[in-house]
Amino acid sequence: MRRTSQIVRCLDRTRRVLALVFAAIILASSGAAPGAAAAGLAQGRDSDARRDEWQRPTDVLDALGAQPGSRIADIGAGRGYFTFTLASRVGPEGHVYAVDVNQSVLDEIGARADRAGVSQVRAILGAPADPHLPDGLDAILVVDAYHEFREYDAMLAKMFRALRPGGRLVIIDGETSDGRERDAYHSLHRIPESVVRAEADRHGFRFVERREGFTNPDRRKEMYFLVFERPGHALPRLSQGRTSVRPAGAIEKPRPATKAPISGQAAQSAASAAPVGPSSRGTGFRPALRPRAPGRSREAARRAASR
Repeated sequence: MRRTSQIVRCLDRTRRVLALVFAAIILASSGAAPGAAAAGLAQGRDSDARRDEWQRPTDVLDALGAQPGSRIADIGAGRGYFTFTLASRVGPEGHVYAVDVNQSVLDEIGARADRAGVSQVRAILGAPADPHLPDGLDAILVVDAYHEFREYDAMLAKMFRALRPGGRLVIIDGETSDGRERDAYHSLHRIPESVVRAEADRHGFRFVERREGFTNPDRRKEMYFLVFERPGHALPRLSQGRTSVRPAGAIEKPRPATKAPISGQAAQSAASAAPVGPSSRGTGFRPALRPRAPGRSREAARRAASR
């Protein structure tokens, strides 16, 4: 009898545990509960805990300038390690564009986002020469994928165009020595930092800084951490030297006229040679008038002038 009661209690506990598990699955898949998205993200990141130790995702997100509302692309997203880390930072008012050329990993990202109720993640199937990014991005992240770019010039041009002025590009890749043919780095799965910097510079990116790199213990791979940005707009050009650019609210002071000094004799000759008549408008020139002799009335001076 005692053995039977113990079995009943054990079965009852098992039923309660299973009920809680099924409830958690339903909440995570529906996205209806306020904490469902956060719970789904945390559940998905359990397998990434070891990577967090060496990848330092917080440092990477800080270098990108990621904040609530940011629009960021994760190129070479893989299974979404950084995609969902970014999604937690930008929040539902932001957007994370997970780009990859492998449709199967994008399907995994989409399914995980659906389970977690994460609406800010967009999966994009990229092409070798075009990541198909939207315009006006705040930042682009490329982790351990730049060496895979065969059409690197086209990719850099597309990324530059997609970033807003001041937007950041972060490239993290494996260290290696230079001196090889460019295509050799694709199969080596590493690329020299000098090559990356030269190619980014050629496409208009400004180098910002080199941050502390990473060591991938699983692959025994040393990785550098580079930060670039798209420069802001240039100042507007002046038009024929007639348009000036001043800060808002500034008051322009009149400029004093400058004249070359002339001798008294040259001034008298210029006055006598100047024609008498109406001023020439639009040229700034005004003819000199004959001086009136002292002591004479205005009428006397007029008669003397008509003689």
